[in-house]
Formats: sequence, C-alpha cells, structure tokens
Amino acid sequence: MKIVYVIDNSENINVELVGRIKALDRIKYFWNRQNMGIASALNKACQNAIDDGYDWILTMDQDSKVKTDTVEKLIACIKNIDSKKVSIISAFYTTYFLKKPEEGALKYEDIVFAITSGSLINLYIYKKIGPFMEELFIDEVDREYCYRSVEKGFKIIKVNYAIIEHSLGDYSKHKLFGKIFIPTNHNYIRRYYITRNRLYVWRKYRRNKKFNSDMKITLKYSIKEFILIILYETDKLKKTCSIIKGVLDFLRGKSGKYY
Repeated sequence: MKIVYVIDNSENINVELVGRIKALDRIKYFWNRQNMGIASALNKACQNAIDDGYDWILTMDQDSKVKTDTVEKLIACIKNIDSKKVSIISAFYTTYFLKKPEEGALKYEDIVFAITSGSLINLYIYKKIGPFMEELFIDEVDREYCYRSVEKGFKIIKVNYAIIEHSLGDYSKHKLFGKIFIPTNHNYIRRYYITRNRLYVWRKYRRNKKFNSDMKITLKYSIKEFILIILYETDKLKKTCSIIKGVLDFLRGKSGKYY
C-alpha cells in the first residue's frame, strides 16, 4: 500500500484545502504550524516513511507536476539497479529553458546533483549518510545531500524518459540584442538563502574533483542571475543587500532561518 505524506509549512492553515486533503485515502497530513524549511519537511516525510516500513520515498515540491507515467518509470528503475549503491533516482525535469532531453540522450545517466522534487530517495542510504541539512533551511539543501551521498560512494541516477515539469521562481522573458533572457524573480529572502548556502556547499565540497563541473555551472549561473537582477528584476537594491547579507552571514558561520 502506498501512502502520501503531506507536510504543510504554512503559518496559517487553509481549512478548506486541508479538509479536502484529509478526505482522500492513504494520506498522512502534518501541519508544522510555522515555516520550518524544506529540509525539515523532507526529513519529516522520510522519517515517517521509514517508520511505516518503506524503502523508498518520492519527494515532490508544490511547484512541480508529474506526467501520467513518470512515477511508474521511476519505480521500474529500482528493479535495474543495486539498491545498496544508488541513493537517488531522479526524473528529467523540464523548465522554461529546458523542454526535453537532448537527442540521443542515455536512458539512464549518472549525475552528481538532482533536485529533490521528482526524485526517489533511497531510505536505506538516507539512514546511512544522515538527514537533509536543516541548518540550510531552504535552497541548496538538495545539492548538499547529493554531494554528500556521492562523496560517500553512492550513485545518483537520472531517468531521462521520466519527465516532470518544474517551475524555477516566477520567471519572465525579456529580449535584448536579439537574445532572450529569463530572470527567475526570486524574492529578496530567497536571494539571501541562495547566496549563503551556495557558498557553504562550495566551501564544504570544493576539494572533491567530482563536483568541479557542477560547481562551475553554478558559479556561472550565479553571475548571470545577478546581472539579470540588475537589468530586469524589481527590488534591485533590496535583493542586492540580501546577497551581501548572505555573504556576510556565510563568513560569520550563521545558519538557519532568515530574520
């Protein structure tokens, strides 16, 4: 029997929505009464799945959509792997700039980073390497967990024919010199977490050559994001100040929730 765990990080409960959720079969609903962060929500779901005797859990964000057969394709992959060596089975996620796998893409692909949304988490390995890092609160929680699992000798597999649709921020399109630019328009608090936590993950794993390529991509993306904030996004000053605060708090060793 499959169970759906719903972890609600809302500070104010939506009574009507919660009532509809609880009316469904095989649902376990948890209201945290405050925003405890994505890592805490993931850990609560994983621990409940472990307590209920499950070996794997599919984690989903509220801004992702799966295609009809996505989950079946991910589960089918379990039969073709060594469950004691693979920590995550990830779907191929499409966004506004990435619509489908490249021509001739492998059926299965070894990677070092997968977003948690649309991923099967191996709970046997979760217990071995430890939970998602709650000190990060949100952003880079998935990357830190992935890097940690790879560093400890486990694999992450992406199933390129299992598709999910994932939203990255509140994107908008702009044209300049014949090129399309798409800022994510994350708010200033998210900019703080993104900055602080990317620096933390970089410092923690920078000496492992397995992550060099992914870290270079993240660095280029960070520079591009800042340029797009200056060119196109609102609250430029507020977001810039949050980025600076993120750098300073990283240097101070501050973690946890933004205040």
